[in-house]
Amino acid sequence: MKKFFAIILSLVFITCFSCVTAYAATQASDYLLAYEATLFTGRNRNELQIQFDTYALDSMSSLGISQIKVYKDNGSYVKTITGTKTNGLLSSGYGYSGAYTIKATAGEHYYLELTFIAHDSSGSDYKTYTINTAMAAA
Repeated sequence: MKKFFAIILSLVFITCFSCVTAYAATQASDYLLAYEATLFTGRNRNELQIQFDTYALDSMSSLGISQIKVYKDNGSYVKTITGTKTNGLLSSGYGYSGAYTIKATAGEHYYLELTFIAHDSSGSDYKTYTINTAMAAA
């Protein structure tokens, strides 16, 4: 009977420690809670459209996308766009959702490498995110 309880107690401890480890892995950033983006064909000729969401664990002075690197689908580098509050890629607060239009060659396929940022007076965190391929509107 003692052996049975010892086995059950061991399984309970293993389960508890596994849950704590999984939680710690999902909370790896002290700043960014969640981020995502999607790339679409733009509404007008020569355009790509990006929609994004960024959420922080606390109120941030700078939150959103700090940089977009644009690549053709064959991997060749095209250009870099720097995020600012003026161009709508950055904001402040706990969460920020936005959209941004990128000029590109009509009919060409592109993918993006985004750098998300959450920054406050205590520090900052950056996460790189590569998003799907889309065709510039023809």
